[in-house]
Amino acid sequence: MRPSRSSMRRAPDMAKINPVAFTRKNKAGESYAFKGECSVGNDGVFSVHIPDDLVPLAQKLALDRRNEPGAVRVTKPRVNWRAEASTLVACEAFLQAVVQEFLAVDVSRDRVICYAHDSAIAIFENADGSLHPNGSFGHYPTGKWRGTLDGSNKQDSRYRIAFVARAFDRVTYTRPSYVKVEFLRPDEAHHDTGPLGRLNGFAGLGNFVPTDATPAMPYSDEAAEFFVNMMLGMCALSRKLDAFLGDPDRIALAIAGGQGVLGYNGKGSASDSAD
Repeated sequence: MRPSRSSMRRAPDMAKINPVAFTRKNKAGESYAFKGECSVGNDGVFSVHIPDDLVPLAQKLALDRRNEPGAVRVTKPRVNWRAEASTLVACEAFLQAVVQEFLAVDVSRDRVICYAHDSAIAIFENADGSLHPNGSFGHYPTGKWRGTLDGSNKQDSRYRIAFVARAFDRVTYTRPSYVKVEFLRPDEAHHDTGPLGRLNGFAGLGNFVPTDATPAMPYSDEAAEFFVNMMLGMCALSRKLDAFLGDPDRIALAIAGGQGVLGYNGKGSASDSAD
């Protein structure tokens, strides 16, 4: 009697079992998750599929642990890479370690002062430092334009100068594949009465969010006090302008007396003094 077709079929090499979910998150907030297809062979060997981007690390880790009890092999018998071991638990622990190393990150922290300035002006400067409303009053070719505005600008209706400086804790997350930088506000600045608290105590600047391209310098109390005085100097200038321009009689007296305004009298370069 000839054997039936069903009795001639070969038993499957691998039997599928429930997949295993892997997920992990590192200190930088980056997460990695995948669902590994699982199977067990007739020889009792378990296997879990490995995503392609984890294969190099999996191969390295398997090589480093090849002499340990319950060592895992990384193979590619057909299409998919997989981790093989005598137990499913060993495969899971191995792949958890691979994902952890894949997301490994070095974290460094330093305190910095971030600062930024912005202006909206357009002025022509002669070689001698004298300033003119535009190039028609200046001297080419030795003079040059300064400022960001031009005749096509329709957004700014007045000249302005802006500046901000604040202290941050700069946290740098470094992995072989990328570098991520975050700027955190020092918690103790809220209660500090020294230079740190003074620098971060200016109101109305909470929306200043620096990036890794923002100018920054290492924090020190001396640097913080320098920027505090710079900010206060700008506020004093604003107060002076408010008082001066708010009093027509003072404007008339300044005009009659030929006084310079903000340290500039139209004769040569502008003074650094605001008096």
